[in-house]
Amino acid sequence: MGSKPFEIVAECELPGLPAGADITRISEKIEQARRARPDVARAVVNPPAVYKEKRYVLQTRLVVWAEDASRALQAAQELLADAGLVCRTILPSARALTAAEVPPPA
Repeated sequence: MGSKPFEIVAECELPGLPAGADITRISEKIEQARRARPDVARAVVNPPAVYKEKRYVLQTRLVVWAEDASRALQAAQELLADAGLVCRTILPSARALTAAEVPPPA
């Protein structure tokens, strides 16, 4: 079975209300971790952080090339852990992606 792209949506917990510089730093950490993982084609944070269940959370969207959704979720979890983030939820989105939208890893 070949790999295909999956969009993963994660809610990453933050210790407090992040300033713009904090979100930029988090984005840079995620991008640095993404460069080390060729199976992750894209990783983008979606500011602003929102207050949810007594915590601030920052939504992150990742595009992962994997054989199935469970492997894509695992790759996304590992990348976010490498970036030092704690995630409340990590779920596949309902959006179907094609190789034309997201080129496969080299």
